[in-house]
Amino acid sequence: MRRILPLALTLLAHTAAPTIAHADVTAPRPAALVGVTQQARIAPSKGFVDDAVAFDGVRLAYINTDGATFADLIVHDINAGDAADRRFPVPPDLGVIASLRFLPDPEPRLFAIGHGDDGSARAALIALDGKVVRRFGPANDITLVMRAGAPRVALHRAKVTNRGGTQHQLELVELDKGKRVGKLRTIDVDGAGDVARLELHVNHWTDGFTHAIGTKGGHWDRKEDQRTPDVYADYDVLDGTFTTAPVDDVMALAKRMQILAARTTGEPVFVRMADDLAGVELWKAGTFTPLELDQPIGQYDTGTLAGFVDADAHVWLAMKVDPVNAAAVKKKIADPEYLDLFAAAPEGTKAVRRARVLVTPKKLYRWGVASGRWWLLERSVGFDRGGTSLTIYKLDSPG
Repeated sequence: MRRILPLALTLLAHTAAPTIAHADVTAPRPAALVGVTQQARIAPSKGFVDDAVAFDGVRLAYINTDGATFADLIVHDINAGDAADRRFPVPPDLGVIASLRFLPDPEPRLFAIGHGDDGSARAALIALDGKVVRRFGPANDITLVMRAGAPRVALHRAKVTNRGGTQHQLELVELDKGKRVGKLRTIDVDGAGDVARLELHVNHWTDGFTHAIGTKGGHWDRKEDQRTPDVYADYDVLDGTFTTAPVDDVMALAKRMQILAARTTGEPVFVRMADDLAGVELWKAGTFTPLELDQPIGQYDTGTLAGFVDADAHVWLAMKVDPVNAAAVKKKIADPEYLDLFAAAPEGTKAVRRARVLVTPKKLYRWGVASGRWWLLERSVGFDRGGTSLTIYKLDSPG
């Protein structure tokens, strides 16, 4: 037995060795990019990238500033690289640039809108060599709008009246020549939001204050010897014309009006979360259509939802994954914090996830899509303007 026992232990040790070897239990790192390829990353050596960004799919325009001593407008061609960047100072009279937009015809130019220290808005049409072609303003609000198929500049000026109301003045101007189009229009709204001469109650404004949306009092029906019910009304301030629709559900209209009045930017098309947070709503012309996502909505931080409509009328929206969503908590493993990009056809009711980017926790993002490319500005934490870097991704082909 003295000889057999050591031999038995040796054999047991060699037999058991494979079963006690350490297994690799480290979870694989999540992919940083899904459905996209990084094409360019812009990180200024000084200052930051401000919020206003324009992108036409090839050219990117942005503001590099430190918020105090300099502000440069930069045009970057993603095919040519940094060496071909065009840089010129932002016209000082524009103040802080709030929006940039490329205008392709008859030649590429930029339309910039800014706000000065006094709060007034000013705009400029700028050639890509930095030359200011035309200036607009000052005004309370300046908006580039489409009228009769042509881009026009709408200038809105407002002043308080003696009775606590507001007089709204609208001027429409040609983009290239700066000539006024049509007559200067004014509309007086009292403190309760009513325009007495039009029997219109204004709930909100759209398209650069060129449209007043609300309810219009019914007319007197002599045959029925009574006043007809109020109607939903869209008043075109510049044309002086109404578009109306009957109110079939008073409570539903009141809810719609509440939602639309809360949209301070007045854009006619937007996305929002449903009140029960169970779905996304696509709003057009004052009404909404439910938009179904092809991913479980419960995994997202719904407060990060943002969306826009591109030049081809496709709807794009994005949301960040909540790493500790209910499903992640249940499985006791935090989800990777992705920013997911979805697309929906112009008249579609389903949004399909096209791409995702692993993002920095707790950071917010500005973004846009054009010509199959997605730009992403990682905004600074603790500062209400801009971010340190802007990245451009090329979207993979769908399907």
